[in-house]
Amino acid sequence: MNRRWADMKIRRIRTRARLVVAVLVITATGLTAIEASLAGNPQNRPAVVRIAASAGWVDTGVDATPNDAYPIGAAGAVLTARTSLAGLPGPGRAAESGPAGQIRTCYQGCFLDGVGFGALVGKIGPSGTPFYVGAGPGFSIPGAAAQGGRLYLAVNDNTTPTSPAEDRGGYTVTIGTPVSGVTVPVYGSVPQNLIVNGNAEAGPGGDDTTVAAAPGWTTTGNFTVVDYALGEAFFGPGQILGPTSPGPPDRGANFFSGGPPDSPISTASQTIDLTPYQGLLSAGAGFTLSGWLGGFDVQDDNAALTATFKDGTGAILGTTTIGPVLGADRGGTTSLVYRAAGGAVPAGARSVVVELVMTRAAGAYNDGYADDLSLVLTP
Repeated sequence: MNRRWADMKIRRIRTRARLVVAVLVITATGLTAIEASLAGNPQNRPAVVRIAASAGWVDTGVDATPNDAYPIGAAGAVLTARTSLAGLPGPGRAAESGPAGQIRTCYQGCFLDGVGFGALVGKIGPSGTPFYVGAGPGFSIPGAAAQGGRLYLAVNDNTTPTSPAEDRGGYTVTIGTPVSGVTVPVYGSVPQNLIVNGNAEAGPGGDDTTVAAAPGWTTTGNFTVVDYALGEAFFGPGQILGPTSPGPPDRGANFFSGGPPDSPISTASQTIDLTPYQGLLSAGAGFTLSGWLGGFDVQDDNAALTATFKDGTGAILGTTTIGPVLGADRGGTTSLVYRAAGGAVPAGARSVVVELVMTRAAGAYNDGYADDLSLVLTP
């Protein structure tokens, strides 16, 4: 038998930023073509811009035009907000990141919700739709998708700082001269993690004696969200996952659990629309499904995560599962173990259903546990 906890925090909620500007990340081949072009034209001089964490949106002085690819390189480090007890940015907590952003996602109130704190983000024009830039290698604006305009860059953070510890440091960003005719797949608009609330941080956790909601998921049984610290305080060390139990090193406040009596099987699922990423998928994309899965002590209560790809009619094209992690796999400890699997996204995929299944093997509580669930597309 085991137990759980309560609290709040934010993390990775995927915002599918439907960009007025479609951002395209340049593949290695495209970047090579750009670099060759720059080398062959000594008049092409890159712009170097300092983007301070405290500066908000910075006018780069670069006018981006449709159908051109812009190489970008960013370096440096910043301290930005992490999370609050209300599941929103701040207060009083800061974490360091590079241009790619923290693994923790801004859920609400940032320049670009749905990507990591500290990420380099951009927009075209003062009122443009923000998009993810990261550390590079670049972006472009398809002529059919948008008009060009002035490029603005910012460090992604809550728009109003909540702590003196926040908004320190910055990035040095080099923006190369644009090159026409470079074909790149749509990728910049793909969130770092397609799973909404994969880290259980989008709402408060409970103490495992009642069911706490899991925003972004459709649940069955007594599937719940538990706070590491509160669960351990209530049930005792080793009787449930605690803040120092083996598991993800970057864990937040909460984890997923099969829940209190009596649910032999509890589930949580969500359907992810893949149509915004068809440019990437048509070029032959891959995927990685990962997560930290586990259970209680020597018991075989367990968690398994499955991704099911479907076509436009709902027909199943392929499935991938990670887990379960049984008692022997955990060495008879109350812990979480990392598991990952991947492959090529099936041709014709238009959606993917992600389902987390918690199964009770012994005791009254369903002690299938999970945290830091992720589904990422790769070019």
